[in-house]
Amino acid sequence: MFHTRDLRYFVAVAEHLHITRAAASLFVTQPALSKQIASLERSLGAPLFIRLHEGVALTPAGEALLPYARQIVELEEQATNDVLQAARSADKMTIGFWVSPANEVLSPAISAFCARQPSVRLRLRRADWSEPGAGVVGRRADVGLLETPHDRPVRGLRSHRVAVEDVVVAMASTHHLAQRQQLAPADLTDETVFVLPKEAKMLSGFRFAPTGAHRLANLEYVTTIDETVEGIVTGLGVCIVTPSLAAAHPHPGMVTVPLSDAEPGDYWVVWRPEDERKPEIQDLVACLISSAETWFVSLR
Repeated sequence: MFHTRDLRYFVAVAEHLHITRAAASLFVTQPALSKQIASLERSLGAPLFIRLHEGVALTPAGEALLPYARQIVELEEQATNDVLQAARSADKMTIGFWVSPANEVLSPAISAFCARQPSVRLRLRRADWSEPGAGVVGRRADVGLLETPHDRPVRGLRSHRVAVEDVVVAMASTHHLAQRQQLAPADLTDETVFVLPKEAKMLSGFRFAPTGAHRLANLEYVTTIDETVEGIVTGLGVCIVTPSLAAAHPHPGMVTVPLSDAEPGDYWVVWRPEDERKPEIQDLVACLISSAETWFVSLR
């Protein structure tokens, strides 16, 4: 019987055709390597090398063994690398999101999770608008924090709704509608309204076509929250958002006014069904839900 290590030693000698040089490449002594090769030859019942005055040469049996030995050694190395990579991945988890959630949600959740799972490293990832479930569906994130139209969770994922929010209109503090107590869709007919790009699929039409006969004709697509806030505070347009989104990205030059007759938004924590029995997923989901629900209560 022989081991993969014996084949690794054999391949080294076959490639160097010199016991001493092969031993140096393996960081073993020449006598130890010679002993391993002799043991392998006894196990196989055939000589693998011809000892020459300067070095060695492969026998026909050695020539036959070499391609198989190389393949086995390569497979062992690949298997080891894959296992280590999987182990490293198990020690890392990613929280995905489309728009940055408030620090008041993330900071307590991360602190609580790290206390429960100190060996797991967390990272945050802003997903592209086109990624379903903020990257959770495509396995680029393990757990997602996201917003959807009311009662429309992401298909194929487990989800927990932490809040349902009516919407507000974010605008510059100097805007002519800023002093109103409430707005109706008709009030926005002549306003430039910032909306998400069409790539945002699930969210691209969300909140931007209020109920009733009034339609928003002046739509301007934006790609980032920073771009949106800058457009709002400079008076270039308004945006229909949830109170939590406005609170997560405050600006002294921006105010919000409640909007009636518009679709509310749901805020979710999502994860893959095949992962829900993993203790680290259960802990991260629980920490995010607790932190998010606490924060949403504070906004009321």
